[in-house]
Amino acid sequence: MSKKIGFLVDTMTDFRYFTPLIMQINSLNEGHEFFLDLSANRRKYNGLETNSNIKNWIIENFLNYCTVTDSKVDCDIMFSIEAVQSVYERTNSNDGHSFNYKKHYAIQHGFDWIRSKWNLGYASPEYKKGRDYSKTCYMAHDELYANSIREYGTPTVCPPIPVTSWNLLQQLDYAKSLSNYNPELLKPSYFSDDKLAVVFWPEANSDQNEAAEQIIDCLFQNGYKVIIKQRRKHQNIPAKYKEIGFYDDVWFPSESIFFPHLANVCIGFDTSAYVDLVPVGVNFIDNCKTDIAKTYVRPIESENFYLIEHSWKENTINLINTKKFEKPKFNDQDYLFRINNFLKTILEV
Repeated sequence: MSKKIGFLVDTMTDFRYFTPLIMQINSLNEGHEFFLDLSANRRKYNGLETNSNIKNWIIENFLNYCTVTDSKVDCDIMFSIEAVQSVYERTNSNDGHSFNYKKHYAIQHGFDWIRSKWNLGYASPEYKKGRDYSKTCYMAHDELYANSIREYGTPTVCPPIPVTSWNLLQQLDYAKSLSNYNPELLKPSYFSDDKLAVVFWPEANSDQNEAAEQIIDCLFQNGYKVIIKQRRKHQNIPAKYKEIGFYDDVWFPSESIFFPHLANVCIGFDTSAYVDLVPVGVNFIDNCKTDIAKTYVRPIESENFYLIEHSWKENTINLINTKKFEKPKFNDQDYLFRINNFLKTILEV
């Protein structure tokens, strides 16, 4: 039976998750209707209005069968990224936007559910108090994270692979076409068989910047091409790396997803970037130093995950010098049958 499905778009980052999800649901050919609420007005680097041209481009090229709604819609199912406060503020507001819904799926983004001294944790009893969570179910990227969320008593489902990697081959093909169209943004050499490393640059106030530079030098010495991923709100990479640094300029296909899938290895510093990469075979070296990063759940039993908890620079350089990292051999079509069965299950309301 066809459903009305709403997507509460909060920032441009949401398209990384929603676009492959909508595309895959639509491919079921079950007559579902899709609605996008774009009323969020976050005045930040990844805000919808700040990036209105790219937002419109994504909708025109990938989601042109969706209805952009400017009124409140009665939906069977609503999707959001995380279960953050703004979700409940928008759905409970009287401004005429958002959705009434029977079921709500909150897709994992990082570690928003964890209770710590920095964060109430969006799945914690303290945060849930006074909010209606009875219709909410989390969608985790891996059973490891799903089990952690369930410890808070929150219902959680887990697809066969993270939603960001659905339709990945199509995402890569489109990224390659963008590379040919705009080689300054996406260099064609990134899509070659050459050894490639993606470095997730430390936060602006991190004391790991110098170590990151020495690690990058080591990568160059070992014959790697290097791409540096930097968040737009932390534009602090050294000028000498300007030609190999990138932000989220496209949003979908997301550079944070397709570049790591092309890489032999990714290296992060106190980041949660590994959560939707390690489950699909991407090699990830995780330099964990800060107290907040130490609260993260880590896939330490995964063979392609390397946790560095001390002597960060030395241990990372040693791995680069001694380990032969292979590019991930991933084909999203291998998971298609299981993904479609997962979708049919969660769309039953």
